[in-house]
Amino acid sequence: MYTDADRAKVVHDEAKRLEAFLSALSPEEWQRPSQCDQWLVADVVAHLVSAKHAERIVRALQGEQGPPAGGAPSGTLNENAFRESVAQSAIALRSLLGDALLAVFCAENEQMDEMLTGMKSADWEKLCYHPMGPEPVRTIV
Repeated sequence: MYTDADRAKVVHDEAKRLEAFLSALSPEEWQRPSQCDQWLVADVVAHLVSAKHAERIVRALQGEQGPPAGGAPSGTLNENAFRESVAQSAIALRSLLGDALLAVFCAENEQMDEMLTGMKSADWEKLCYHPMGPEPVRTIV
């Protein structure tokens, strides 16, 4: 069974591995199709950034479960609308960030790492915004 510290370490280690992998990609490789239907590799990375996991968790730790600016209220999207929203926000962010995508991804990882290593046991159970309905921080992680 994983402890919360184990989870934080796994997130840290996997983020660093992904950063190293992505740093080695050529510009052409960023534009290759990914394993996600109709998404480029860059779209997948943009999705990880656009999900704003760290921001949502920070807000949960402060007791805020509502949507971030521009976000749909929890539970108001059906699954198809949710999927479309996820895809469109990732593609739009990839276009907006362009060559800065990797740097923003790495900065998000750093913020997540700092936050997770400082969390207390009870923090992992706090409810966090998710478009389909609130989820415990532990589930988001």
